[in-house]
Amino acid sequence: EMSGYSFQDLIGESIFKFIDPSDHLSILDKLERYNSGEKINDFETKLFYKNGELRNVNVKSTGIIYNKMEAIFIVLTDITEKKKSEEKIQLLAQAVKSSDEGISISDLNSNLIFVNEAFTKIFGYEEKELLGQHIEIVRSKNNSQPLLKEIEKATINGGWNGELVNKKKDGTEFP
Repeated sequence: EMSGYSFQDLIGESIFKFIDPSDHLSILDKLERYNSGEKINDFETKLFYKNGELRNVNVKSTGIIYNKMEAIFIVLTDITEKKKSEEKIQLLAQAVKSSDEGISISDLNSNLIFVNEAFTKIFGYEEKELLGQHIEIVRSKNNSQPLLKEIEKATINGGWNGELVNKKKDGTEFP
């Protein structure tokens, strides 16, 4: 139904009519391995919908007996939007990791859960020395407590922009 095909459109047709030709060899390999007794029952491929659109699908299959014949029962799940989201997340993650700006992410308790390479270079730490540590590891004691509270509150409400004093691993402080 999701593909636009009716049950009658599919009966008697080869699965290869609906699968992206670039995946045909992969599907043939899976079928050959399946016929050899290997359990291959969960994989991804691209499927042509009736409107001609090519969509990513997850395929789950199992062998069954239907009308005294061996058959393969297949469940298709459209994962196109999921794949697009995953690709976007990977792109954004790569941008953050490779940025020349020092970027850190902390949890709600202000413990560092991510730092990019630029951040480690700025502060003179290795990543493993920072992860799990409270953000105060890189903050100077010369920052006022009201400023630190303002940063925390503003960050939770969408973001903070300003200047504070930071501290490198060697104790050097800088704005």
